[in-house]
Parts: sequence; structure tokens; C-alpha cells
Amino acid sequence: MFPRNARPPDMRSNITATGDKFACRLRRVLLALASSLPLGGCAVVPDAAWPTHHDREVCATYDLDGARGIDLPYSSSDFTIYGLVVFPLPARESFSSGRRELEFAPGTKEVTVRCRYRVYGREDSPTRLFPGAKNVTTLDLSHADKH
Repeated sequence: MFPRNARPPDMRSNITATGDKFACRLRRVLLALASSLPLGGCAVVPDAAWPTHHDREVCATYDLDGARGIDLPYSSSDFTIYGLVVFPLPARESFSSGRRELEFAPGTKEVTVRCRYRVYGREDSPTRLFPGAKNVTTLDLSHADKH
């Protein structure tokens, strides 16, 4: 057991006792100067350029006449979906081969899809992205935020 009056050692007096005070102060000043020097590697910054992209919002309407589902795209390395709203809600959703498959309850006649997305480096037709839609309305949002 440790005695009740035990105190931890005073490290400052141990450090200055082993060397002189001038050397200790000099070490602190040199350390402060070295840490304040700018590094050359941090001064090189790439140009602030974004890859070519197109922002769009699409409203697509599907007639399900006998069909139970529709195919929709999903996000990938060159295609980002910011928002997707489907009405009515699907009964089942699955993902395969770069597509999102939605199945609806029997008796569903019409489905409306609103999707806001960004396409990088390529121009893709909204009718190709939303196949089978009877009506596709597109709003190009690329002009709103030029980078």
C-alpha cells in the first residue's frame, strides 16, 4: 500500500534538474518555431473543377395494364439519385443488374415517379433511364448551379 501522504513526483523539477534551464527553454523555442513553419506540400492544391455533369428532375407516369412492376435506375459511380418518390408505394422492391425493380399490388393501374438525379460525364436520355413510361417530363437543373 501507498502511504496516505504520497504525492506524484513533480515532473517539471525532474526535467530541469537533469539539464540546465537555458537548454530546456531553447528546446521549447526551437520546437515552437519548427511547428509554425509552412510545409511546401500543403501549398499545392488542384484546380477547383467539377466533372461534367447534368442535374435533372423527372416526372414519369406508367400505365401498368396487366403488368405488376416497373424498372427504375439506382445510384452508381456515374449516376446519383438525390430523391425518388413513387406513388402509390410499391408492394416489393428488389435490385439486380443496375436496375431497381418495383412490384405493385394487383389492381394498380397507374404509377407516378418523381426522381431528382445527377449524371456524370455522359448524356443520358430520361426516356432511356425510365423505360416503359407513357409520359416523361424533364426539368434540366444544370444551369442552376454552375461550378
